[in-house]
Amino acid sequence: MKPEMKKALAAGAVVVLLLSIAVYYVTRPAPPAPPKYSPTLDLPEDYIIVAEQPDSMEDMLAIATISSLAVKDGCHPFFIATEEGLDNHQMDTLEKLSCMNLPVILFANNETLAETLKGQGLDLRDEFVLPLCPKAPSLFKGFEGLLYVESFRDALWSAPVAAVEGKVMYPYQATFSSQEEAWAALKARGVPFEYLVVANPYDLNAKTLEENTPSYNEYDSLFHIDALSALAPTVAAYHRAYVLTDWTPSTEEIGYLDTELNSRAIGLYLKLKEVSGTFGVPHYIALFGSAAAVPQFQLPDTTSSDPNSREGDSLVNSDVVYGFLDEDPYTMDASVGRFINLNLQGLSNQITRTFLYERFSPTIVAEYSTGHKTVEWRRHGTSLSGFQITYQRRQATPARFFCRDLDDEGMTYDYYGPSGVGHNLLPDPVEPTTETDITKSLQASGFVAYRGHGSETGSLYMISYVTTSDPDGVLRSEEARELLLPPQVAFFVACMNAKIHGKGFGSHKEDLNISRAFALNYLYGGAVAVGGATEVSYSNVGQDSDALVGEATGNHQWDLNDAWYAFFWDGVLNHEEEYGSVGDALRWAENRYINNPNHDFRLTPLEQNPDDPNWESLYSAHWKEISMFVIYGDPAFRPYISSPGPNDYDPWHNGDQDY
Repeated sequence: MKPEMKKALAAGAVVVLLLSIAVYYVTRPAPPAPPKYSPTLDLPEDYIIVAEQPDSMEDMLAIATISSLAVKDGCHPFFIATEEGLDNHQMDTLEKLSCMNLPVILFANNETLAETLKGQGLDLRDEFVLPLCPKAPSLFKGFEGLLYVESFRDALWSAPVAAVEGKVMYPYQATFSSQEEAWAALKARGVPFEYLVVANPYDLNAKTLEENTPSYNEYDSLFHIDALSALAPTVAAYHRAYVLTDWTPSTEEIGYLDTELNSRAIGLYLKLKEVSGTFGVPHYIALFGSAAAVPQFQLPDTTSSDPNSREGDSLVNSDVVYGFLDEDPYTMDASVGRFINLNLQGLSNQITRTFLYERFSPTIVAEYSTGHKTVEWRRHGTSLSGFQITYQRRQATPARFFCRDLDDEGMTYDYYGPSGVGHNLLPDPVEPTTETDITKSLQASGFVAYRGHGSETGSLYMISYVTTSDPDGVLRSEEARELLLPPQVAFFVACMNAKIHGKGFGSHKEDLNISRAFALNYLYGGAVAVGGATEVSYSNVGQDSDALVGEATGNHQWDLNDAWYAFFWDGVLNHEEEYGSVGDALRWAENRYINNPNHDFRLTPLEQNPDDPNWESLYSAHWKEISMFVIYGDPAFRPYISSPGPNDYDPWHNGDQDY
């Protein structure tokens, strides 16, 4: 064939191809139109939402879309139920919220759950019994339209945008293809970069974590709690938060630690620094879920060369590192907290109590051993001095000063402390309670402050436990989960009460049984915020002498654990305008400890120097103290204070240079 003929045929083929393409585009069927918002159900003015426990990623997406209902026009009680219905703690919450007569909207595929809830006395109408599926929430009227999501992952980013726009999320081709696109949408709508939620969208169970999380360590699955991130969209929607789900593990050296072991934490930390460089440092960072889903830093425990005098895995677990985001290693910039509970049912109750704190009944009828007593729980605290810490190590002042500060705030208290030696240590009217069962006071208190011994599975070790083996002289995890606490802030300045990952101390190298973790059981009992140490902590032996002198000089020489006690409660009770949220109180305590004017050194969690001859004898204990204290709960939560401002009594400072 001649070359001219070949060229002609090729040109003809091109023309035919182009004509075919043109005909296809002219005659092809139009793509289906996006779904339209077509509601059929009237939304009650107020209501309770109940959703079935998720067991698939589709269920996780469905619970995410329910967030649009949960935060519509404020916030509504939103509970996760098992096949047995709501538990005693959720029912107690409804009773204290005076919500039992509100209509219930149920999302469930379990056909018997509706009857179970009716049997519990809830107002459940047939038209409000809906399947647990991502389309169901869009059946309700009152929204401005649909915001499309394809997976639970992008629903996490989209939930706050839907809340801002007044829309309900719906399964279709996703509106946002990345978390960055969702952030841009929030920024364009004027939402400040104030609150950042960090969640792992694959925390449904250990298997989904292992299959979908880069650089995942299967050992972490021992400490996982299933599906807690299902409620992250609700928290993000309520706070109009930016949501971070995607980051790349890294072995970049950022401090004195094992980079392989910490690759997920390092990657998240670097992503937080990157995002802060773009948007500014967020006020609050809320880590969502277990330490398997969103890792804690695991820092080397170099406090002792003796393996029996350091943590069993030689590691110190830390959340506070995530708050050090600018170039100053001696200042924690963001307030960090972690949403976590014994299970998803408990977390739904905790979040409901957090967001509806102001709606709770102002009084509780407390059942003391001497009879019933009506208590204004928001204005009542329990202060506890544990055995040995008070009696032998001379640290009675923190718990007694706390009582005096509550009194200065116009509040009442129950004090558990020395009734013999040490009782007349201070010239004040603080009298120990005659109540022998500590749980009676705990269940009547909006604030609980403890200074004493602790473990990963127990706390509140009182003298009666040692002298008479009194079972009421200690609180075990199994007992904590049975409490019916008010929405309480509790700070346990003791060893290991906030441990959620790793092994015991010294020769006790057993892995933590996550179902017995004290902080998680206490949160399940009804508290909304729990603070404490993840590891073994340190006493400032003889603190009372310095604290008493400080009443005259203003420099109380607070140090080690007593400094944490002093600085945290100072923020909550006396400087609540600047540091009254639980996250801010912890951050302020961290920064005050690092910059303690009574020290001639400064330390930071990411840096250690075991080669320093004074490291083990002096610096290491302080390094550990600034690395291991945490807040579990919403870092932005602010408890009630009856008398705002500094008032007349503030014993929590180390002189004029202690900011």
